Amino acid sequence: MQRFILIVLVLLLLAVPGFAQELEPVDLGDGFSISVPDNWESESDRDSGGMLFTGRIRRDDLNLLVVTPPQVAELVEVSEGDLTDVLIEVIDEIYNADARSRDIDEVDDFDYPAVVWSYSTDDDLSGFAYLLEIDTEQYAFLDIWGENFEDHQDLVNEIIASFRFDADVATDPEADPEPAEPCFVSTDQARTVQIRVGPGENRSVILFLPTERSFTVTGRFEDTNGNVWFQLDKSEVDPNSAANEMWVAESAVETEGDCENIAGADAPPVIPGGPRNPPGGGGNSGGGSSGGGDAAVGGVPNAGRWSIVLASTTAVSCTDTQTISVNTTEIFGLTVINTSISVAGDQRSITVGGSRFTLLQPGSYNGSFPFADGSNVQMRLDVQNGNLVTGQITYNYTVQGLNCSATVPITGTRS
Repeated sequence: MQRFILIVLVLLLLAVPGFAQELEPVDLGDGFSISVPDNWESESDRDSGGMLFTGRIRRDDLNLLVVTPPQVAELVEVSEGDLTDVLIEVIDEIYNADARSRDIDEVDDFDYPAVVWSYSTDDDLSGFAYLLEIDTEQYAFLDIWGENFEDHQDLVNEIIASFRFDADVATDPEADPEPAEPCFVSTDQARTVQIRVGPGENRSVILFLPTERSFTVTGRFEDTNGNVWFQLDKSEVDPNSAANEMWVAESAVETEGDCENIAGADAPPVIPGGPRNPPGGGGNSGGGSSGGGDAAVGGVPNAGRWSIVLASTTAVSCTDTQTISVNTTEIFGLTVINTSISVAGDQRSITVGGSRFTLLQPGSYNGSFPFADGSNVQMRLDVQNGNLVTGQITYNYTVQGLNCSATVPITGTRS
């Protein structure tokens, strides 16, 4: 019943902007951790050596930079002293910015002594840069900034307050050893190396690997024919993609680093899909507008009220199991979504209700809705003409350790 409620809620998101976000702890190393919304992306920050998190709260983009005490000690000469002076020095080192002591205030909302510098930028962003005294001469720097910052102050405080140091973890003799040298892949051939949603030639191609850049390999899979596939860090390749995973063939890329000892990764289940016309092509004989858009964008839906109808049956499959057909209402709880669609000025994204869909390839838009339990809903809209879209909704989840998916074809018409 709980899973059923989750799916109904996700479909209602198309009409209601934003939803509550759960915080999940993230290990920062050396015994330090912080909790952030579970769907935020993270990457290393080269300037500070810390961890940079990016994500959305409702419709607003936020960023969080976390620099642990060992990393702060690499940036500035740390000594016991006034927190305000240390914060000013750290800000100058990372951002080459002048923080004035009169703009820095003490904070007593957290478990550690802290000070904060509030600031705004020329592009109408605002933020808070915190310095927490974890122990004597041990300082953590946390900077969070973004849009409509004041609307999310309670969640910001919760995130900052979640910063923790666990001495037992830091000194555990059985802690995992230092990871092996990372593996990177790249190509110098434009529009050649295909990125797929899973390992295998039978998986859908979603884009081409960009040239002249290196991408981190996070997993390795060998198929039944002995072909090796690399799973890539999605946040580096295309963080806005609706695809859950991104894979390339080892034989198609150049490698660098220790690519022989990459940890194995499970292949996601093959997701059955409904029939699909070429994006933006065909289906334009119904008298509707063809939709705007240049060749790179393809067809674009007309803005207005839309009715999206789910097929009566849904295809369900799990790893190593056959595909079965189930009544759609048993999986998704409804068969019709009444919503609205608006189009961004550059036509590379659309908003369905309150949710943003991004252009995946010409004429095809994708939306993604993750849940705290690891399940997610993916929705694809293929523009046939300005008043008609087709596509599918896919629910990915885990049952008794098996990766499963439920996919239903959809058709949308402008009211």
